[in-house]
Amino acid sequence: VPQFILKSDASARILVTQPRRLACTELASWVAAQCEAAGTGDVGYRIGGDCKDMDCKIVYATTAYVAEWISGSLEGCLRGITHIVLDEVHESS
Repeated sequence: VPQFILKSDASARILVTQPRRLACTELASWVAAQCEAAGTGDVGYRIGGDCKDMDCKIVYATTAYVAEWISGSLEGCLRGITHIVLDEVHESS
């Protein structure tokens, strides 16, 4: 989904949630390879104490990290975000 958004709007900055740290880093790496091949932009991630998203067009982040952003603990972090994609948001048992 983020790649389709970026393809239709080159100025978009997309935040994608993932429930786990490994999912964020692996998806960011996989999508970055696809985007590099298509020439559509940079891909990064934000998890816990690790942040590799300097001016990236697509940013993957853990659900917990996004919850901190929204609660205001990390003021200003959502500035510039044009789209939010909530992935795997469901109740786990």
